[in-house]
Amino acid sequence: MTAALFPDTGREAQLFQRCRNAPMDARISAEDLGAGGAYAASLAWSGLCASGRRPVALAQARHLAMEAADSFIEHTARDRPVDPSDTQAAKRLAETAVGDALERDYGNDQA
Repeated sequence: MTAALFPDTGREAQLFQRCRNAPMDARISAEDLGAGGAYAASLAWSGLCASGRRPVALAQARHLAMEAADSFIEHTARDRPVDPSDTQAAKRLAETAVGDALERDYGNDQA
């Protein structure tokens, strides 16, 4: 079990900060928004693990982590010129990245 899905110095963390700090009139790509959402999920995941509330089931873990990713993506896109199709694409990208990271994390528990 790992404490974070993505490192604080990684690409996802950098794009999270870039998206968060982007001016309100800035365009944000689906790829950047998806990576930022994945890092938001990682932050939420770290909080769950630190508080001893790590879900037993992978499906529940994926659901909880994606709530954080989706919230970040929606909040960030809401006040910026982000096309709705890019918002949906960002959610899919985040879901793939988060799902892969959680599968690695839960798979490590099986070893």
